[in-house]
Amino acid sequence: MPTFKVPPAELGRVLRRHAEMGPRVARMGLRVGVERGRALVVRRTPVGIPPGAMRQAWAVFPWGALGWKLDNSSPHSAIVEAGARPHPVSREGVEAIREWVARVLPLITTKSGDTRKATAAERDASGALARHTGATDKLSKKQRRLRDLGKLIDSITWAIVAKLKREGQKPRWVVRDVLPELRKMAGEEVGKAVAAFLASAPKGI
Repeated sequence: MPTFKVPPAELGRVLRRHAEMGPRVARMGLRVGVERGRALVVRRTPVGIPPGAMRQAWAVFPWGALGWKLDNSSPHSAIVEAGARPHPVSREGVEAIREWVARVLPLITTKSGDTRKATAAERDASGALARHTGATDKLSKKQRRLRDLGKLIDSITWAIVAKLKREGQKPRWVVRDVLPELRKMAGEEVGKAVAAFLASAPKGI
């Protein structure tokens, strides 16, 4: 920490400057520290449903006169953090899970034998064909393939729903497990900002 000699005649001006600028400097440093923390928790946050939405929901907001708050606006963030007891899944929840399953699994087999992720149109078609109750001999080869895809997606979806009803959801502790590191980041950046402010004092003061 820099040490300065202040002439008695300048003492009042220096104290006023520090009193006025000190809190603002500390607040700027704290903002940098909280932004570093945001980058850390974003990396730790699950991709989520829809993909990436929960990561994008992290943001830094002003908090009080001098503080900053790191918060996640996703409605599922609390459950991801602390988990949940066994619970039923709403119809909207089932559809969201099905969409996630369809997005993450490369289930379409190409003519060359490779696999790829289904397009949005193929996902929609697979859902309708999975519930097809008519004669299957009238379906084209592609339609039969999409029907099988839809049935697989449905079976995985309902397996997840059944597990949530039976076991609930385990906590991920995205934030809790890195609280010491978040505090360290904030302290480091406040210290850097204050040190830079003191070092910028005019020579001789």
